[in-house]
Amino acid sequence: MTQRFADVGITYSLGGLTGNTLSSHRLSTYAYSVGGEELQDKVMEQLMKAYFSDEKYLNDRSVLLEAATEAGLPNAEAVIDDPNAFLDETKKINGVISRAVSGVPHFIVDGRFKLGGAQPPETFLELFQEMSEE
Repeated sequence: MTQRFADVGITYSLGGLTGNTLSSHRLSTYAYSVGGEELQDKVMEQLMKAYFSDEKYLNDRSVLLEAATEAGLPNAEAVIDDPNAFLDETKKINGVISRAVSGVPHFIVDGRFKLGGAQPPETFLELFQEMSEE
């Protein structure tokens, strides 16, 4: 993985702390409610960089605030500081997702095709080719 990330100019490291990520999930849910998929993707990109490249802990308030700020998510501090903010929504989403996930990572392409577990690039290429022929 380290080499694959390096090939595209990204540092990959799993030397940071692991643990509860509920606050980052709540932040992601909030981002979606404010700016849809586009803003949610920006927040998630920042969180993934923080964890996989910078070895930062995803339950640390300062890490969450930095990700929100970098992504352009307004008023994130109120959500981060209130452990109940977006909690019910996040639990509902995570419950639905966990029932359908068969492997990690898990990909849903175009809302119709599910790929569970690590897949070689050829699998995605075949899927995209099939989709383009529809």
